[in-house]
Amino acid sequence: MERAAEEELVAEAHPMNKAAAIAGLGALGVLGAVILGRKPGPPGPGPGPSPAYPGPRLVVWAGPVNESQVPGATIPGAILKFIVCAGNGSPSCGQIADSWEDSDGRRLPGMLAQLGLGEGAVGDIFLGAFSAGGSIWKRVLMHPKDRARVRAVVLSDATYTSPVIEPIEGFVRYGLDALQGGKLLVATASASPNKSYGSGEEVLAATRDEIARRSGVSFEAGGSFETSPPPEHIYSAPGILFAHYGWLGGGHMLHPQIAPAVWQNVVQPRIG
Repeated sequence: MERAAEEELVAEAHPMNKAAAIAGLGALGVLGAVILGRKPGPPGPGPGPSPAYPGPRLVVWAGPVNESQVPGATIPGAILKFIVCAGNGSPSCGQIADSWEDSDGRRLPGMLAQLGLGEGAVGDIFLGAFSAGGSIWKRVLMHPKDRARVRAVVLSDATYTSPVIEPIEGFVRYGLDALQGGKLLVATASASPNKSYGSGEEVLAATRDEIARRSGVSFEAGGSFETSPPPEHIYSAPGILFAHYGWLGGGHMLHPQIAPAVWQNVVQPRIG
């Protein structure tokens, strides 16, 4: 069950940096509109296989973010689209995703239709999210047929729940798929809380623990994650990389800033 409080997600910064974070969110200027055990795993995912689906690759970003804020956070040659929304928008990010649900429980065909694309017209799909944009993809990734079409999920401080800190089921399921090969799940998270609720880091940790519990795969700590500043902590398993940044760069608003480096230095070399 989705909780109403989640749809009002506004990740706040540490009190010392709160004003800067709010100013940054305001500068985005976009609300509610669609614009366009086992043995431990290796230290991180290596290059992936060839594209699973023929056709042009598609990158779709979701959340209070647009292309000017994440230049280069994509896959070379891919079609690039943005679903611009906020947790407290009308409709909210979650409501937009729910509007796509069909009689089979799938949402990805509805998303593609809203973007003016047919499911057969695109190849591998890559999903990016900032902030409340994670509320869209966690719903899309609940259905196995929708997950099958997604080559990579890249979350930029987009792991929030309320009112309790708990694993995000859609991301858990996608992570379990990624462990089997051919997919990539990358997430960065901050210590900025969702109002009075938990932070992206806390929810990402809960999601990581649930993936480990269900799979029996141990995440390894440490490794390389090529951003500036580098993360405080890195956790990896086959096909999965989670990076925790704490309050670095002011918390929440650091993450769209580092997103281009994440896509170019972490994602692109690993997707083949």
